[in-house]
Amino acid sequence: MKKIIVYILTAGKHPTMERISNEIADAFEALDNNVVRIYIEKQEDRQLAYDLMKNGEIEFSVGLNNCVYGIYTSPGETMYKNLDTPYVSILLDAPYNLTVDNIGFDCKNHFLCLLDKSHLGIVKKLYPHKKFYGEMFLPLGGIAGGNEDEVFSRDRPYDVVVSASSFSSGNPVRFWHEDEADKNFIRILD
Repeated sequence: MKKIIVYILTAGKHPTMERISNEIADAFEALDNNVVRIYIEKQEDRQLAYDLMKNGEIEFSVGLNNCVYGIYTSPGETMYKNLDTPYVSILLDAPYNLTVDNIGFDCKNHFLCLLDKSHLGIVKKLYPHKKFYGEMFLPLGGIAGGNEDEVFSRDRPYDVVVSASSFSSGNPVRFWHEDEADKNFIRILD
């Protein structure tokens, strides 16, 4: 059985990113998958991920947002540019991360996992020349419904409320005001 790579985010990220990354890995393990946890900040882990994918040992890889962007095999060539291994970007805090990060990096088999169907339109507007290999959706809060209408209904009560912002000294910070983001996106995020 091939392995699944789950990228674990730790240093310098939102305080919950490490927990979320590890919970994704735990979920795949609970389904009897062989998971390789790659700590994105460790060079030796990034090299291991590349070697395993190049040797055909990995079914697919998954990470939060664009966590693999900036991992290069040579100057200007992202790790996933020439690899067949699919990479699944689970987009958290969209549309914010779509305006300040680069999810349009070179990746041969790049799948997007969105938590809200309306974000797909924003993705296509921000990355008009990027062809993603596929898109998928997960219901908010991770709660499955009986059917799509029930899951995405405006009348559906949610047990979980999520606020998308970064933290500084324990206080939420609206970093999108510091970026040169589109005024429409700033209005949406506010």
